[in-house]
Amino acid sequence: MKFLLLVPGLLVLAAPSLAQPVQRRAAPGVKDAMRRCRLLPLPQVVDGARARMGDARWIGADLDILSCVYTLKFLRDGAVIWVEMDGQSGRYLGQTGN
Repeated sequence: MKFLLLVPGLLVLAAPSLAQPVQRRAAPGVKDAMRRCRLLPLPQVVDGARARMGDARWIGADLDILSCVYTLKFLRDGAVIWVEMDGQSGRYLGQTGN
């Protein structure tokens, strides 16, 4: 019973922190990789991949800092498709999934 009385109080205390916008920062090493690899901006690479992916929805990206390769994730009909793109040239390297 006491626990049920504490929950609303905890929610009130947590509300301001929950309302804060999420700040996105580059993962450690990404800025160095961008300089070393001379990476294209991610939106430019994503646009190049979208042209190939048709109606698939882009859901995220990872960067392999050592190879300077972006792995872009797309969703089509409930299936995830991983598309590898060269981060320096924007060239399509291949994909896994349908």
